[in-house]
Amino acid sequence: MVGLGKRLLEARKNMKYTQEDVAEHFGINAQSVSKWEKEENAPDIDKLAELAELYKVTLDWLLTGNSELPIFLTR
Repeated sequence: MVGLGKRLLEARKNMKYTQEDVAEHFGINAQSVSKWEKEENAPDIDKLAELAELYKVTLDWLLTGNSELPIFLTR
């Protein structure tokens, strides 16, 4: 089963963002983004919708891996 961290990693790489790019967007350090992707920690709930928007994915896909819409809304 693929978890949130793996989907965050996949979505970030699809957008060709670095961990530093994402960290800068949120005003956090890259280590925090790394921990999200390694599933050592999770983003705050208030960041999830913004992450989905940033990565151009549905929130449903980001959280569950399921979606009736295409996983990547735009490339």
